[in-house]
Amino acid sequence: MPADLHKAHELFLHAVGKLPADEWASYVAQACGGDSELQQLVEHLLQVHRQAGSFLERPAAPLDLEALGGWPAVAGCGRRDPGEGDA
Repeated sequence: MPADLHKAHELFLHAVGKLPADEWASYVAQACGGDSELQQLVEHLLQVHRQAGSFLERPAAPLDLEALGGWPAVAGCGRRDPGEGDA
């Protein structure tokens, strides 16, 4: 990993792992020490991290039991017949 990518990764991990999100921007600005390319890279990583985390905040699509053949077809999933697997 190139040095600036390695440094960006370190700064990203520190921000995400040790700081509240509202402190990320000031931390990155200070930690990058005027290196605008490094700062943009870390800010991009943090932005992608925020976006990736937000997908969990939306509920999953409802399960379409009709498409699965109705409830009886799904109800037995994970069950095994008596004696199955017994040796």
